[in-house]
Amino acid sequence: KPSLIVALLSFVAASGFAPGSRWRPSAALGAMTTVDLVEARIKEALPTTDLQIATADEDPNGMHVSLYVVSEKFEGMSRVKRQQEVLRALKDVMNDGLVHAVDSLTTKAPSEVV
Repeated sequence: KPSLIVALLSFVAASGFAPGSRWRPSAALGAMTTVDLVEARIKEALPTTDLQIATADEDPNGMHVSLYVVSEKFEGMSRVKRQQEVLRALKDVMNDGLVHAVDSLTTKAPSEVV
């Protein structure tokens, strides 16, 4: 599957981006927000039954997010392995600088939700 940067570059090229002008990721994303991208990446990687994303104020280095993820895939996994699964799903969004930090990450299996 193409990386986020390939998708963004294709979108920017199709939108008539002029070389030498300053490019802003938020402008190129149009109606798709960073939260939308985070949600899409997690849902691509994990079958979720609940996904909550909270954001902090914009940081010059990228957005900070707090995540609550419930997935069947987490059954029998350690907390560390669960967090690794979520962070792996966000790798391209974080590497591209759209998300600077995950401030909190809560992961649960459906059987753990009260």
